[in-house]
Amino acid sequence: MYGVAREIQGSTGIFTSSRSKNPKSVLAKPIRCLDTAMAGGSFAHYFLSQNPHAAVDGLSLPVESGGHAMLDADQSLGVRPGWQGKDTVNLTWTDVTLHPLFLPQGKNYPEEFPDKPAFDNNPPLPPHLQSPPSKPSDRVYNIVISDGAFLRTHKHAQLRRWEATRLQVCQLILGLSFVKPGGSMLILLHHLEAWDTATTVYNFSRFANIRLYKPKLAYGIRSSFYLIATKVQPELDVCQAWIEELKRGWYTMTFGGEGGLGGLVEAGEGIDVDKMLDEWGGEYIMLGEDVWRTQRDALKRKGWVE
Repeated sequence: MYGVAREIQGSTGIFTSSRSKNPKSVLAKPIRCLDTAMAGGSFAHYFLSQNPHAAVDGLSLPVESGGHAMLDADQSLGVRPGWQGKDTVNLTWTDVTLHPLFLPQGKNYPEEFPDKPAFDNNPPLPPHLQSPPSKPSDRVYNIVISDGAFLRTHKHAQLRRWEATRLQVCQLILGLSFVKPGGSMLILLHHLEAWDTATTVYNFSRFANIRLYKPKLAYGIRSSFYLIATKVQPELDVCQAWIEELKRGWYTMTFGGEGGLGGLVEAGEGIDVDKMLDEWGGEYIMLGEDVWRTQRDALKRKGWVE
């Protein structure tokens, strides 16, 4: 994964996209990163190697709940002084899919629901992540990394077959709620041809500069790729409306459906398919050409492909 991060940086520059143009200026503030799925630490390691005076706040599923362990500090985050110090790296072990932050406006937890112990026993988010800042100027994160993937070892994930979508929605809400105006986001997505993926990319195109990138290392033959979003404007109405849509989706996927175990949500609420394809379909194809080409070339090199 460290190699993947290095490849992404070489092609997109995302890990240094928030550097001050004049880093020696006394007004230049340290860069701060939110990593919504930090363990085992490779992306955070690479980010810090590119930004020596930066800081990272990380979230990760506890090992006892089926999450990844953090690699040894010397291996994953180097020998930087202050490893896990207050002003360098702070890691909170918590299930990011189970927090009040994701409740839509006017909604509370149902009084009774089958998964209540998972919520009650889940460690809380850090205080500054428990509710979005009231003013854009109070946002602290220059860059958000959201590359968490559904883990089959997740001990309560068996309740919902759409757990992967629910995890992605939570990471999007976290990132869009706390990234600075003008900041950057790095987001892992899958299946460029899928409707839910297309609507995610489309929504980002309305309030950020975007490009898609597929690392050749480790991801060549897979469906996975990254959305690179820079100059994100989370304060725009279109973004705020999407955050509320995502929260409504999380609520349904978590508490809806039969037995209160959650229900499937259709992606792209309020988006007219034909209109979107007519107005934006050509751009989407152009954005995806390198992703498809990289996967095609990687598959050609496999002996089991005829």
